[in-house]
Amino acid sequence: MAWFPNTPKLWEEVLLLREQRADRRAAAQVDALVMAEALLQIASSRHHQAHFCVPALSAAENLSKRIEALLQPENLEPEKPSYPWVWWMIIVLPMATLPFHTLTRHCP
Repeated sequence: MAWFPNTPKLWEEVLLLREQRADRRAAAQVDALVMAEALLQIASSRHHQAHFCVPALSAAENLSKRIEALLQPENLEPEKPSYPWVWWMIIVLPMATLPFHTLTRHCP
């Protein structure tokens, strides 16, 4: 894909982020330390180096990023404030305009 610069690098980053998300989901079921140890064992094993098994483990840098992401506490993003009054305005506004529609029929 020569039409877009840095396509392979972007694709590798997308794959890394996808693997990190899968690692976080797995760490929710199992301890994160156990997950990190399993990643390290799989990567160090010569038997499991096939590309179909764990594609993001091929690069040592990706492996270290995945393990560090597992061992770091999650960055909890602040929740976005919800604006319930906006939804009420969206719901009530059409109903509030109904009397004006009936006024136009009766006024000359």
